[in-house]
Amino acid sequence: MDDLQNQKKPEKESGAEDKKAELAYKLLVQIRSYADKLLWTRVNTMLIIQGVLFSFIATSFSSLVDKFPLIIILMSIFGLISAYFLWYITMGASFWVSYWEKKLSEIEHEALGEFEIFRNHPHYIPEARKRLKREGYKSTRKGIVTLSFIFIIIWMALIFYTIIIIAN
Repeated sequence: MDDLQNQKKPEKESGAEDKKAELAYKLLVQIRSYADKLLWTRVNTMLIIQGVLFSFIATSFSSLVDKFPLIIILMSIFGLISAYFLWYITMGASFWVSYWEKKLSEIEHEALGEFEIFRNHPHYIPEARKRLKREGYKSTRKGIVTLSFIFIIIWMALIFYTIIIIAN
């Protein structure tokens, strides 16, 4: 934080406008941090639900499918619905985190001077994003979106598989 305070301000009058920009920047950082925290809290909760459902189905599938196939189907439908919500929550929360990061990048110069945090974020600079991908960078938010989509496919496959077994 000391580095932020010791950076040079742009060549202009220091005054009320600088204070407003700094205050707005601090507020936006807090909002962005809160949005990011909500994202991961929600994702973790949904991943726990997915894990519990999947582990239950995996351990009891063979014993339940013959006697209680409806339980397997209902739990799989619940898994599918919760996987969809995981995907939906991740997409929505990622949008808001990115939205606040964009707002921060817009006022960063006024608030922090030459010190760049969000202005050089790879999300907003295509060349930087390509370079980081070549170097092996992976986005955790995109990873969770992909994982949630995989859960959707798994639950759909399990529903169809159970229906095929019941039909035979």
